[in-house]
Amino acid sequence: MDQTNGVQNPKTVAKWKKRTAVGDLPTGPKDAHSTVPGIEDEAIIVAFRRHTLLPLGGCLYALKATIPHLT
Repeated sequence: MDQTNGVQNPKTVAKWKKRTAVGDLPTGPKDAHSTVPGIEDEAIIVAFRRHTLLPLGGCLYALKATIPHLT
């Protein structure tokens, strides 16, 4: 099976053989969550940026300790 499909990892082949359905499984995170900052976080970001006049990259670096889920 792995030779015909070009799969190099035997673990992948073992997973495929255990499956009962032939359809693709859903992709993406199992626990979907919003990456949009909340109202409070957005207010902190806007106030910080207006006060420091830093570009977005600088604000991200500076606020990462305060708001850990920023990306």
